[in-house]
Amino acid sequence: QSQRRLLPIVIHRDEAMAECMASKQPLGEYRSDSLAAEEVLTLANWCLLHDAGDKTSAGSLR
Repeated sequence: QSQRRLLPIVIHRDEAMAECMASKQPLGEYRSDSLAAEEVLTLANWCLLHDAGDKTSAGSLR
């Protein structure tokens, strides 16, 4: 339950994740069409948006 409050995105277990690590390649390059790759990309975008929002609100306090 607490993990859902931390991040709004779930990254499912996907065989592509294990395969890309075994081949030492990034998931997005190895299997960009996999569910895990789409979810990792969504998480990365959420992190960027969340970080940008924090910087904007911190700048307005000064």
